[in-house]
Amino acid sequence: MVDILLVTNSRKNDRMWYSLRWRLTIQLLFAAGLGATSVPDRLARGDAQFNHGFYRSAIAEYEGALVLAESPGAHADILYRLARAHGKLAEFSAAEQSYKQAIGIWRADGSYPRFALALAGLGEIYRVESRLDDVLGTEQHALRILKLAGMGETQQAAAVLSITGAILHDRHRFKTAQKNLREALTILERTVGPDHPDFALSLNTLGVVASAQNHFAEAEVLLKRALSVREARLGPAHPLIASTLVSLSWVYLEQKRYAEAEQTCRRALQMMTLFFPDNHPDPIKAHILLAQTERRSGNFPAAISILEEVIRSVDAGSSAVSVEHVQVLELYSRCLGDAGEKEKSRQFRNEARQLWKRYSDASAARSTVTFAELEAASLH
Repeated sequence: MVDILLVTNSRKNDRMWYSLRWRLTIQLLFAAGLGATSVPDRLARGDAQFNHGFYRSAIAEYEGALVLAESPGAHADILYRLARAHGKLAEFSAAEQSYKQAIGIWRADGSYPRFALALAGLGEIYRVESRLDDVLGTEQHALRILKLAGMGETQQAAAVLSITGAILHDRHRFKTAQKNLREALTILERTVGPDHPDFALSLNTLGVVASAQNHFAEAEVLLKRALSVREARLGPAHPLIASTLVSLSWVYLEQKRYAEAEQTCRRALQMMTLFFPDNHPDPIKAHILLAQTERRSGNFPAAISILEEVIRSVDAGSSAVSVEHVQVLELYSRCLGDAGEKEKSRQFRNEARQLWKRYSDASAARSTVTFAELEAASLH
């Protein structure tokens, strides 16, 4: 992916040093605890790695803790952590399995607030897999449980409201999405404060909703505020910072501020190389945005080159079909048409349609099974 970034040798060296310096900082941070083998020590190290965006390292620590855990409650707590880390790495099957195991344990022992959080996390996995019918019911169920437990005005309830707002955005129910997100922000400002990463998450999603409504000035303000909080709290590089940069780049693109869009998107991509493989959905989305920027500014060869590199990285990976894969082929087809390669454009348009059918069929099959399971597990 370095070729896609089109950086000079000097900038490549800067990026390598930036990456090395950041990784050395993390290694030194955890060096003192390398000999620890207890569950609390492994969880502490795993949580620190997770909070810094090193999800693979977090998973290794959590799996080590899981082997040592003795009680069902401890197992459920670790499974919940594992599910979150797998979800960040787009390992959705592993995340779903861990969430469901944690849900089963907490439901059985009556730990309903924790059950609700795991249910909300499961809903977030359904969201990124575009299983939107499943996810709305899941989040509503989670919020209902928290309210019954007297936790309707807590940080946990705000997290569920924020996820629900993101889902409603995906379904183009923007006003309801804004209502949920503003309620989440009100709760978070009172409970954890406006400089907390959870507050930034809701701000970021609210900015994305504003952008979807073509309220670009408002979106820019919200996203820059979220970016400021994330940079202050998460360090010089983090997947969540990259996520906000991608959203901000989209706002610039829609305003025809192509130079700012490109610069911001490249910064996000540079950051993502520290945390994700090339075939992870987040770098793919960022490359799609970068290609769109090149296309709209009239640089069709550059857009085609970017997308061809993404297609190669996807083909080389083992990930299942995702909506991002379809989007890459669709945009590639359009760029080929722009460049006058009509026959090749039609070929990839047909491939995109076939891939979309495979993706839709797989999503429908998963949704049917999961919804039945969710109904069977509902609280009465």
